[in-house]
Amino acid sequence: MTQQQIISYGLIALVIIGAFVSLALATYRRRSARTAHASVVAGTLKAIAGASGQGRADGGPTTAMGASAPHPSLTVAGIVDPVLWTRATVAEVARIGRYQRAATIVLVEIDGLDRLIETLGPAAGDRIVAAAAATIRAEARATDSVTRLGPHRFGVLMPETDEATAKNYTERVRANCDRWLQTGAVSLRVAIGWASLTPELGPTGTMHLSQERLDLERRTGQRAGFAAG
Repeated sequence: MTQQQIISYGLIALVIIGAFVSLALATYRRRSARTAHASVVAGTLKAIAGASGQGRADGGPTTAMGASAPHPSLTVAGIVDPVLWTRATVAEVARIGRYQRAATIVLVEIDGLDRLIETLGPAAGDRIVAAAAATIRAEARATDSVTRLGPHRFGVLMPETDEATAKNYTERVRANCDRWLQTGAVSLRVAIGWASLTPELGPTGTMHLSQERLDLERRTGQRAGFAAG
């Protein structure tokens, strides 16, 4: 074997080694990206679980939604799985950061449902929740994503929507729900909170801010719009 052949084989070997190294680096980056995405999703689900586990103003217990076992969605058309919804919020944050667009997360909770279940039984509660879910979905756009985050609680992801526009949606949901919620044997109402989804807050921070505003409305009855947080 001549020296020139040895050099040629050596160069070929270096090219092959370089290709393997590049492939390994690309695989590592993809795995790291998936791990980071999964971490954000898990963190958001944990935040949802914590918010769902807070005490309710009507004194009834609230069942916390575990991050690994979110509350099942209803058999209502257009209500998506909570995990898929959370992934959508993470993806929406990335889109907002890239294109400088608006988006809002809305939380809707049925107040008084525990009392109704104690009085009329779980089946009555299930019918109320299903009707509320259908109303929340019907008032949303096709591009909005609606999920059930807990026994009495729903989340709505609204792309291309600022807080002022989201307020119009929440008032439609409130009006249509209150029309039939307050006519039963046990008075019920919806409490709603919403906040702009921003890269600075992220899904977790936005969920917390929406929950704070929902709790404020429950305590005070305040329904005014909010400045972007």
